Amino acid sequence: MIDTEKTVSIMTDVFVLFPLLREKLTLAMVPGDIVLNRRLQFVALNYIAANEGLSLGDLSDKLHITKQHMLTVINVLDKKGLIVRSVLESDRRYVSIRISEKGSEYLERTKQYTARQMAGLCLKLGDDYQDKVQQTLRELITLLEKLPNKIEL
Repeated sequence: MIDTEKTVSIMTDVFVLFPLLREKLTLAMVPGDIVLNRRLQFVALNYIAANEGLSLGDLSDKLHITKQHMLTVINVLDKKGLIVRSVLESDRRYVSIRISEKGSEYLERTKQYTARQMAGLCLKLGDDYQDKVQQTLRELITLLEKLPNKIEL
């Protein structure tokens, strides 16, 4: 038998946790560094770094946003020098997007800064609690990966 009250409580906690993680860790800014004003800019830059050579359409499909909105994001990243756009010789209509050296350096600085922030949090938790949190998160990830995209109740 499903305990509906407990299930709703867990889901509420999860929905509170994810935005907090994004706010406190994912978008941690290196003081005095480039500022990306929108979470989507940071997400797009990370996605481009991991999947170089995609087109604007590919990116908008993968990130589930309109091409027009994606173009705005790409223009900001390009203006800050974080990405490079290249037209393919074989098909001049296809514009390939890849991360620039400046963009790679920015992501590396941000990763290092975020890692230091996370290390500070982990010190406050203590070793035993860190292990429990990590085990629980891994179990949750495994369960979520097994779920279908839509669940019929």
